[in-house]
Amino acid sequence: MTDRLSMEEVLDRDRGILEHFGMQVLTLGAGTCELQATVKPELINAAGFAHGGLMFAVADSACAYATGSLGARGATISSGFNFCKAARAGMTIHCVAEVISRSRRLVTLGARLSDASDQQLLAHGTFTFMLLTD
Repeated sequence: MTDRLSMEEVLDRDRGILEHFGMQVLTLGAGTCELQATVKPELINAAGFAHGGLMFAVADSACAYATGSLGARGATISSGFNFCKAARAGMTIHCVAEVISRSRRLVTLGARLSDASDQQLLAHGTFTFMLLTD
C-alpha cells in the first residue's frame, strides 16, 4: 500500500480542518495555492479580533497545499510570521502562498494574507517544510 495521495484526497482528508476554519481552496498551481477563509464569530478573541491562530492556520495550510501541488508531501518544521492588521468577524481573508526555493529535502514558501475586500495586508510569513518520503 502506498502513502502517496492525490490533492483531491488530501483536501478530502483535510475537510474537517477546512470547515472548522472556514477555508476554501481557490486555486492550486505548480508550487502555488490561493485560498480564503471567512472569519467565524467563534474564532474571535476577547479583544474582538480573529485569533492569531486562525491567520497562521490559513497561511500554513496554503503553504502545505502549494507544496502538495508539486506532487510532494511536507511537514512544517519552521516558520516566521508577522501580523500587520487585525481581522474581524465576517471578514474574508485571502491568502496566496508560493514556493520560494526547493531542495531535495526542504521547501521554503512565502505566504501573504490580505483583506479580500480591500487587499490591505493582514499578515505575511515564510514557512519551511520538510519533504516526506513514502
